[in-house]
Amino acid sequence: GYSRGYKSGGYNLDRSGFNITPASTVQPTTADLHFNPEYTDAYEFGIKSTINRSTQLNLNVFYEEVTDFQSNNFSGFNFVTRNIPTTISKGVEVSLLTRPLDGLTLQGGLLYNNAKYGSTVSFGPGVSILSGTTLSGDSIWTATASATYRTELPFQHLTALYYLDGRFNSPYQTSALSPSGVSKQGQFTVINGRIGISPPNERWSLELFARNLLDQYYIVGSFAVPEQNNYAVYPGEPRTVGATMRVKY
Repeated sequence: GYSRGYKSGGYNLDRSGFNITPASTVQPTTADLHFNPEYTDAYEFGIKSTINRSTQLNLNVFYEEVTDFQSNNFSGFNFVTRNIPTTISKGVEVSLLTRPLDGLTLQGGLLYNNAKYGSTVSFGPGVSILSGTTLSGDSIWTATASATYRTELPFQHLTALYYLDGRFNSPYQTSALSPSGVSKQGQFTVINGRIGISPPNERWSLELFARNLLDQYYIVGSFAVPEQNNYAVYPGEPRTVGATMRVKY
């Protein structure tokens, strides 16, 4: 397959970046207001196979080149978007789905994604995105797995749901500007779970859920704090529990 995507250009209109002291920090000028449209050319080759009546195995190889990639980053004072002339993402994805028992569905996936900036772009004095570095927020390896089990309960003709999933991420950078060991997130795994009940026609359902069940701490973004010689980080969602009720009509 081949596809081509387009995202329109725009303007940096955050005026907070135009009155910054000291002058050594990142501050845009009127010439930095406009950024160009982004174009994506994507190629992929895939195979979908049915091993038997209950198991499916899929393989996908992809190559994606982005021209004038719109990189939006927080400088410590404001968000600024710059165009990166070339960005390339290439890799392989494998997914598996199987139903070994009645009511039980197992799914898994493995992704290798080599996504790098193909050009060097300056955001200000001493602050640049360097060619050959991995895109911020992108893990080279990502693995996912889930198990879903549905069974009938011995009363009121209800169906029970038991669900568990996990996601593994290899290390990634959380800051495109001035990346360092401080802004690098190590490998981690997040596990989510859900249990619920519903009638066979699923006209309604009641579920209890837990996201980040093991309360894994990880960061999803960071930036260098100007003139303070340190980093501020955005942590991921901590353990969150709750209930959901759905009604169809």
